[in-house]
Amino acid sequence: MSAHTSSTNPVVQAIVAGTASAQARLMAARGMLPLAGDELLEVLVTLRADADQEIVAAADETLHTQTAEMLLEVAQANATSPAVLSYLAGRADVQTEIHEAVTLNAGTPDAAIAVLALSTTDGALLELITINQQRLIRAPDIIEAVLHNPARTNDAERRAKETKREFFEKERGAQQIAGEMRARGMNAAAEFVEASDSIGTGTGLTYEDAWLIAQHIEVSDADIDDSWLPLERLEEFSVEDEEQRLANIERIIAETASEPGQTLPALSAQERAAITDSLKEAAASLETYLKLFPNAPGAEQLREQVETLRLHSSSISESGDTPIIYKADAVTTKAQIISRPEPLYTEEARQRGIKGTVRLRMVCSFDGKVRHILVMQGLGGGLTEMAMNAARQMRFTPAMQGGRPVSQFITIEYNFNIY
Repeated sequence: MSAHTSSTNPVVQAIVAGTASAQARLMAARGMLPLAGDELLEVLVTLRADADQEIVAAADETLHTQTAEMLLEVAQANATSPAVLSYLAGRADVQTEIHEAVTLNAGTPDAAIAVLALSTTDGALLELITINQQRLIRAPDIIEAVLHNPARTNDAERRAKETKREFFEKERGAQQIAGEMRARGMNAAAEFVEASDSIGTGTGLTYEDAWLIAQHIEVSDADIDDSWLPLERLEEFSVEDEEQRLANIERIIAETASEPGQTLPALSAQERAAITDSLKEAAASLETYLKLFPNAPGAEQLREQVETLRLHSSSISESGDTPIIYKADAVTTKAQIISRPEPLYTEEARQRGIKGTVRLRMVCSFDGKVRHILVMQGLGGGLTEMAMNAARQMRFTPAMQGGRPVSQFITIEYNFNIY
């Protein structure tokens, strides 16, 4: 039995310390001592580990006779013993309000929350557990418990995965990338990855971007031949703000969506070949990354990016066997949206007061499926993901060109407001 208690009651201290007589312990186990509710529960929980089985049975029986009101009051008290809070967390037969109070009590041991997260069948309780990110970071076993609980809700699963990716997989992923680079003799690139705090954070570089950039760190500027680039092209690679970046993305996408046989007056044959090589190199780098880390976060999305990069690289090189994605003004009949499901508003976004617009550019494919979704403007709190999920469920009639269905770029917006 534990020898520690915050109670100043000498009876409680003696029982918890294991110095009380057998008769006193039995009386306490039967609830015959004049103790306050929190002290009684602490004594009874302690006696459940007594060497005398009669005392153990009596303590367990007395615990089950306590009212739900008293258990809730104890669960809510800041001074309640961690042992009592752990006991309440492990009781499957108590009311939901008691488990909620235990979850919110800062004194509840992390191990007890992990047990509760694995055993509960209440999805709302799992959401409450995952809201406390500080506890999840401190005790990653809770994250694993939530993810292994079939009762978890989408929000609970998303929060657990986001915390796992942000605070645990990020560092490990960066270390794996750096280790692989050192094994290939790319020491400067490895140092770049190790020194970059923003890699894998969600707001900074992704792992695949870091891999692509790092591969070129050991190539000096003097070794790069940019003489073929005209001045106006060089200016496009200068530092740009967010608005300029989005505008350039729109322009590049539009240029790659030209009709078959249409020339690109802004690009010479040499420029077109260079950009094609860059896109192919980016696709190859992503494929290398996926081979090294096939189960990396967002692997499916990265595989889709590989397909998109190869599609655009073939389009720029005007390869005849590549399906062309048309602009809206280049088709006989534009794609017509038949059904556009509205995205769900996440509880996290509601609690954080997040509102605004998610803007997506995508391909309405000739086969009736939405493909290659590009986020032009996103929101936090899981709203971007909700918008993308809704877009994937969209139904439409494909665009027509030359009497046959073709693929077309479209841009749509989803507005999120709190009512």
